[in-house]
Amino acid sequence: GAMWTKRENWMSRRGICSWEGVECHHRPGGHYSETHYDEDNYVTIIDLADNAIKGTLPQELFAALEDIKMIGLSSNELSGSLPDAVGKAEKLMNLDLNSNSIEGTLPTSIGNLRALKKLELGDNAITGQIPRELGELTELEEFALYQNNFVSTIPVNLAKLTQLRSLYLDGNALTGSIPPSLGEISSLLDLRLRDNELTSTIPPGLSNLENLEVLYLDTNLLTGSIPFQLSKLHKLEELHVQRNELDGTLSPSLFTLDSLVQFYADHNFIGGTLPQEMSGLKSIQQIYLFENALSGELPSTVGELSGLERFRVDSNMLTGAIPYEMGNCLRLKHLSLEKNNFRGTGLPESFDKLINLEKFYFHSNNIRGEVSEDICKLLTEDLGSLSELTADCDGGEEAKMQCLCCTECH
Repeated sequence: GAMWTKRENWMSRRGICSWEGVECHHRPGGHYSETHYDEDNYVTIIDLADNAIKGTLPQELFAALEDIKMIGLSSNELSGSLPDAVGKAEKLMNLDLNSNSIEGTLPTSIGNLRALKKLELGDNAITGQIPRELGELTELEEFALYQNNFVSTIPVNLAKLTQLRSLYLDGNALTGSIPPSLGEISSLLDLRLRDNELTSTIPPGLSNLENLEVLYLDTNLLTGSIPFQLSKLHKLEELHVQRNELDGTLSPSLFTLDSLVQFYADHNFIGGTLPQEMSGLKSIQQIYLFENALSGELPSTVGELSGLERFRVDSNMLTGAIPYEMGNCLRLKHLSLEKNNFRGTGLPESFDKLINLEKFYFHSNNIRGEVSEDICKLLTEDLGSLSELTADCDGGEEAKMQCLCCTECH
């Protein structure tokens, strides 16, 4: 194509093995690393990612190239559907068609690609069901169907993919419940089912994924509580369950996840209190629990979370005083405590140490008194990083709070 960026020797009289982006079996009699030369031989690799390629995928790409091991055509402008002939490329190990405009349904013949280790079909417009036949690709290590238009349920037999490290089914219109059998894929490091229409509860069996580092279940219609069994996932770094219909309470055992960096559970109906065991989140940097139904006091042990950068518990029913110990969270950048029932006089003196704090919201509470000069100093460039500070300081002398430096009074 004239618009291609990688096009050297294409459609020229030179051997196909010299075309840019094409590699073949090594030259007869040559070194095994010599895979790019001016002759015709069996093609093993076509790698033309991000190359402005338009049009549909030809049947021949899969049917005629019998030794093809890798097809890399991501980030192009391919359209049409994946041809049924895809199942003929039985030596194919890597098929990457991410970020194109491929549509139609997935042919069931894809289940013939028994050598496949990477199947990347994300960010396209593929429709229909996820074929059960994909459960036969038992060598698969990376499997991505994210950002398509898949409907119906997640096939239960994906549990047969015992080598799988990442499973990305996010951003589709999948329904039904999360198959508990996914908990049998013990090799999984990264499981993303977010942004679908999944219902029912989070299967406790996911706690068997002992190597899991990333779990995204957010933006679905999941109900029930976060299973306490997930506390077994000691390698888990990111737990995203926000924007569901979860309720119940937060089990204290969840706060023993000592590798967890991000815990997002906002926009649910989670009640109960935050446990003293919070201090067990030794690696935590971000806790988002806003827009829930949490009550009781903020435990003083929150001050032991030395790596905490973002803490959002706004729009709950939390009470009591803001703990003095929170001034020990020296890395804190964003603190949202607004729209609760916190009470007390002024802010803890310890807060004047929070020199990394950029945004602090505590309006719509029952805190009275004044914001001290020492905290106001955090808004000056050489002494702090604070750029947004809100309080209940609207109404002049009648206001709950007196604040000379607040950027917004409510």
